[in-house]
This record gives sequence, C-alpha cells and structure tokens, in this order.
Amino acid sequence: MAIALKRPVASIVGVVFALGWPMLFLLIPSQRHQDLTNLPQDTVVIAAEWIAVVILACLVVFWERLALFASTGFRRLRRSDWIVVGVLVALSIAATIFAANPHAKLGTDLRAYAAIPFVFRLLLVLTAGICEEFCFRGYAIERLIALTGRRWIAAVAAIALFTLGHVGRYGFSQALIYVAIIAAVLTLLYLWRRNIWPCIALHWFIDGVQLVILASFAGHAAR
Repeated sequence: MAIALKRPVASIVGVVFALGWPMLFLLIPSQRHQDLTNLPQDTVVIAAEWIAVVILACLVVFWERLALFASTGFRRLRRSDWIVVGVLVALSIAATIFAANPHAKLGTDLRAYAAIPFVFRLLLVLTAGICEEFCFRGYAIERLIALTGRRWIAAVAAIALFTLGHVGRYGFSQALIYVAIIAAVLTLLYLWRRNIWPCIALHWFIDGVQLVILASFAGHAAR
C-alpha cells in the first residue's frame, strides 16, 4: 500500500535529491575517480552519505510532515524476513565460491583493501548499507510509488540511479553491470517485503564479504 503524501512538491524535491545526490561527486575534481584505498576520498563519501540522510530526514519531518520511520520502510522484522535474508545470503556465498571472477586483479585489490584500517572498512560497510538503502529504497521507492502509482517506475528509477551513482568509483566499466545486478536484487527485495531492514542486512553482507571478511584473510595471508 502506498503512503499518503501530504505535500507532493516536497516529495518530488526529496526524490530528486535522494536519487541524484551521488552525481554531485562528479562535479568535484578530487572525487571523480574514487578509490576505496584513498582514505581522504572515503572520508568525504562517508560524511556525504550521512549528510544526505540527515537532509532527507529533515525534509520528511519538517516539509513532508510524515512519520520518518513509517514512511521510509522501517518496519518490524517478521520471521519470514529473516528467512528471505538467510536464503539470499546463502545464495551470495555460493555465488562467491563457485562463480568465475571476471576481475583478474581481485587478489591485489583485497590486499590493498586489507591495508585500510579494519574499523574504517567496517564504517564504510555500515554507512553504505544504512544510507544508500534509506535513500534509494526506503525513501525514493515509497515516494515514487505514491507519486506515480506504478511500482515498475519506482524500480527502474532506483536501479538506474543507484547504478549511475557508482560511476565515480567504477567509471563506465563492466563493474557497473555487477552494481546494476545488486541494485536489482535489493530493489526487488524491497518491493517484495516493503521493509528496509532486509535490504540493509543484505547490503551489509554483500559489501562486508569483500571489504571486511576476504580483505582480512588476504591481509593475514600476506604477512
């Protein structure tokens, strides 16, 4: 069921901001080519993501006049939500183990990631899971469904803009296909469950496998 918007103009402005703010990085010369091993760049990204969430939260409460959590997909987790997340995590593990990796330099990347302080890597994962899901799924999808009455429009917009929002990090490379697949899975998961927590949990797992778990193993192996 779509939420009832009290101030559609405010919601339109919010959707444009929620889906478009990552594009601002392309206007900053030092952020056009992002590198996870560049701590100053990562610090800017982390700060920007939390600032975006705060701005959207203020817009929800003070301009849209809506309940912050109820209108952005924060709902009580049901047992079926945990089961769904568990199945998706198991499938992700299987894909990680058995799928051929198209990136030949993955080992080198993991060793480079291992050089990043553990707490900083963990902060990157936690920030991406909460902030990106809040903006692209919990906020944008709910507003687009309410504004257009079309779930497919909300899905396409969320997937496309989430993918384009990673251009600064990956450029227009094959890695964007992987990002688009992840965006599609997270978007479909949200449309199915209409609960942001499973999306946050899965996002944490996907990012955490590489940045936290595998990178830590690579760091120990290199010693």
